[in-house]
Amino acid sequence: MQQIFDEQVVNKMLEDRRQLTGSSPWGNDSFRDSEGATSTASASVSDMRSNQKNMLKEQENGLENLSQIISRQKDIAHTISNEVDYHNEILDDLGAQMDRTDTRVRSETQHIGVVSEKDNTCGYWIVIILLLISIVTVAII
Repeated sequence: MQQIFDEQVVNKMLEDRRQLTGSSPWGNDSFRDSEGATSTASASVSDMRSNQKNMLKEQENGLENLSQIISRQKDIAHTISNEVDYHNEILDDLGAQMDRTDTRVRSETQHIGVVSEKDNTCGYWIVIILLLISIVTVAII
């Protein structure tokens, strides 16, 4: 009874190990049972080679997919870089236009200041008062 239990425990451990690791890299799993005898569950060399070829194909497919993903990301990065360069050019042009507009606004503000200084209403009032006096003098005479 103990021997059957031990074999079941060992078989369960081997099955768990096979599930976790897939299969043994050497194609066989060997262990000693309670009597010291070696038991082997082996796969043939051709099975190991076919498993190895399948794993290599899966790796190659995975690497090819990764290469395509990286290539797409590179293309996206180039597109973003081109857009950023284009927007930088637009901003540079906009900055130059803003500088020209600022210069023109300052120039026109100075012209308005000159016109404002020349516009002296006091002189007009003096002329109006002199004309009023001359009209009153002509009307009295």
